[in-house]
Amino acid sequence: HLRYASAASRFRAMALFPCCAARRAASSRAMASRFGDRCARARRDDPAVRQWLKAPVPAVFVNRRHRGGHSVSMREEDAARLAAGHLLALGHTRLAHIAGPANLDTAVRRVRGFRAAVREAGHRAPIVPVAFDEPGGWRAMGQLLARARPPTGVFVSNINQALGALAAAKRHGVAVPEQMSL
Repeated sequence: HLRYASAASRFRAMALFPCCAARRAASSRAMASRFGDRCARARRDDPAVRQWLKAPVPAVFVNRRHRGGHSVSMREEDAARLAAGHLLALGHTRLAHIAGPANLDTAVRRVRGFRAAVREAGHRAPIVPVAFDEPGGWRAMGQLLARARPPTGVFVSNINQALGALAAAKRHGVAVPEQMSL
């Protein structure tokens, strides 16, 4: 966080943000006003990223980790552990995780933390990787509710997925939070 604040205050770094439709619109105006032409959006596998890493201006990846560049992101593993711990503390033993796409390191780190906490408690939980959007949350919740023993506690990776999951639960007659913690 300190590296990021320092770089932003001196405009000596390029901030690289994940490219995803859900975030693009919300962040465009804020990023342009704060960083001007010193920010870009790119997927981790974008060939331009390799070029940026070779440039004389340091690259700072926001909410993604990339070998060879600095990054600013939350501790996804810890956040997922906290979420799983909360569900377990509520008494849930049939847990599940609606995860993000398996090719995104933020999603991978959330899965890692959630899975570790559930395993340490002596349980197993299905992980359903889907897009970080409402349709993804809807599809994943539909899959989970179709199971012979559906989960009673579900950790959802982001708000967009949660909205879709909540709508699917309602459509299937599952009351949140009375019958399922989400």
